[in-house]
Amino acid sequence: MAHKMLRVTEADGWERSDFPITCDCCLGDNPYVRMTKANFEKECKICIRPFTVFCWRSGRDARYEKTEVCQTYSKLKNVCQVCLLDLEYGLPVQVRDTALGINTSESIPKSDVNMDVNDPVAAKLLRKAGEMPSLAPPEDMSIKTLYVGGLIDRVTEEDLKVQSYSYGEIESIRMVRQRACAFVTYTTREGAEEAADHLANKLVINGLRLKLMWQRPQIAKAEMEAAGGKNEEGTSTSAFGILSHGGMLPRALIPQQHLHPGQEQTANYFNLPPPS
Repeated sequence: MAHKMLRVTEADGWERSDFPITCDCCLGDNPYVRMTKANFEKECKICIRPFTVFCWRSGRDARYEKTEVCQTYSKLKNVCQVCLLDLEYGLPVQVRDTALGINTSESIPKSDVNMDVNDPVAAKLLRKAGEMPSLAPPEDMSIKTLYVGGLIDRVTEEDLKVQSYSYGEIESIRMVRQRACAFVTYTTREGAEEAADHLANKLVINGLRLKLMWQRPQIAKAEMEAAGGKNEEGTSTSAFGILSHGGMLPRALIPQQHLHPGQEQTANYFNLPPPS
């Protein structure tokens, strides 16, 4: 009956296939999948074209999966026939095209096959992406270093270089494995700002999402001591490099070389009277 239908003028463009185009999630982990196949059973929900419908069960406790769009639309958009998510990134079509800057109205001819699905999930993701805060550059124009946090062992210096060099010439990349971070310094401020604009909230390396921030300049320890500042613990530093606690530290615990001339070290720091 099918070969007779294909000879009908109205059947031009109907689609017949031997296996569906699906993602790994919809197909399931079982390598032996039993499917039912029905030629021209339904119309494509996008282009209203009759196509071959496949139905299977992705797991023992999973529900039955069924193809919803034809393979022409699936190949044109590179999406799964079941969930309509991108086969490479696993994202809705609108989110993928917006992130990659793809204008389907210019790159693909306009037709019924090129219609987009009104996906509320994609609209929600795009709205959240628009609400994400941007990375504002610091006022100090001498800052040209970006802080990258959340590193693990599988992220190498070469991976950071590949992600960063396209925005400007890199002066240095310093990896700090103990703190799981890195510092990428550009030769120009313009390169650092362009990298911050493009990579903020979107820096993903080897499937790992990393944190990107501007690095603030650090005051040298010598300058802090010369200015009479305080260290990271909030205590002042003395000229001998030891902590001065306002006289609360027992004198017996202070080394002899740190005492002033003429002072002698004594263990009587509880103000007890000397023995008779």
